[in-house]
Amino acid sequence: MNLCHFVAQVKDVVKNSELQLISRGGLYFVTMAFQGEVRCLLNGSQSLLTALSIIQTIASDPFSEFTIIKQLDVQLPRNSKERSFKRPDWLDCIVIGVHQNSYQLAIAEDGAYELSKATQLDGKYSTTLSGIKLFDAVKADPLTRTIKFC
Repeated sequence: MNLCHFVAQVKDVVKNSELQLISRGGLYFVTMAFQGEVRCLLNGSQSLLTALSIIQTIASDPFSEFTIIKQLDVQLPRNSKERSFKRPDWLDCIVIGVHQNSYQLAIAEDGAYELSKATQLDGKYSTTLSGIKLFDAVKADPLTRTIKFC
C-alpha cells in the first residue's frame, strides 16, 4: 500500500500550527497540530481536491503564507505536487484595546461582527498616527506590528 506524506508549512501571524496531508491506499487525511494537540480534520476522503480545499480554507485567514510540499517520492498527479499562496501584508482589523503606547487588534470579518468570537492578533501594535479610537477600522502589518488607517 503506497503512503504519500505532505506537510503544509504555515506561516501564521496569530498562532503556531502545522497542517499535514497524508495519502494512504487512495484515501486522503488532513491533520492539524496546534499547541501540542493533534486533530483530524479529514478522515479518509477519496478526493485530493477536497483535502487541498480544507487546507486552503483553514490556512486562508489569518495565516499569511502556506505551502504544501510532497515529502515522499511517490507518483502523484502533476498539479498536486505543490500548491502555495501568500496573503497581503496588511490585514483589515478593528481596534479592541487602546493602551498608553500601543493598540490591541482583532481581525475584521465580513457580516455581523461578534467581538467575543473575534480572532485577536497577538502582541501590541503601534502607530505614528494620532486619533485612533476604540472600534476604529484600521489596517495592520503583522510582521512590523504597525497600524495605518483603511
